Amino acid sequence: MLGSGLVNVASDTLAGAVWIDLFEPTPAEEQAVEAQCGVDVPTREEMREIESSNRLYEEEGAVYLTSTIVTKLDTDLPQHSQITFILKNDCLITNRYTDPLPFRRYISYAERHAAIRAPAFVQQASTANLTNEVRTRLRTLSRDVIALSDHASFLGSNVSFILDATLGMINIDQNNILKIFSVVTVVMLPPSVIGAIYGMNFQQIPWLHESWGFTAALGLMVASAVIPYVIFKRRGWL
Repeated sequence: MLGSGLVNVASDTLAGAVWIDLFEPTPAEEQAVEAQCGVDVPTREEMREIESSNRLYEEEGAVYLTSTIVTKLDTDLPQHSQITFILKNDCLITNRYTDPLPFRRYISYAERHAAIRAPAFVQQASTANLTNEVRTRLRTLSRDVIALSDHASFLGSNVSFILDATLGMINIDQNNILKIFSVVTVVMLPPSVIGAIYGMNFQQIPWLHESWGFTAALGLMVASAVIPYVIFKRRGWL
């Protein structure tokens, strides 16, 4: 149960507390909670472990659950952090290094109302002493979490689909741009070769001394550019 038993670990009164909230705790605060409640408060590095055995476990009569949450969703730079819930007897201990809005709202709410807060994992814990009413509420919360998880998966699938579609459109645009450059290169290559040949300083070049040689060379370069363009156009490559 959570309610008026919420205390500040900086005080010397931990006995009888219902909820002990460790927000960016100092080593002295962690030691005070461990000595008073008989639990092992995990370090920040231990909270970041991804294995289930390091996130959901029972130890010395206490139930441990570490959850990763996302904060600052209303900004351009969301962040993720871990929160550890420790339930022993009638006391809940939370260890966190972030201050999400639900915590602030619930702390304000818990000062005025009595309520229950526990994860679905607690239902299966052999050391958790829960009443039938609490277990019923936990089952309701579990169904809500499953529904939210399914909805989050649905949204994630939609985001992935939109991302794939966007990347596909970008690839199509890039391919079109590369196709244009390729066509321009192919069209301009023959005239460049012809122009390079007639730019050589040799005497034995066809039409070099003819009055119509310059016009013929220009016509040849134009024809060598137009013919590939017409061929590509008829084949549907442009």
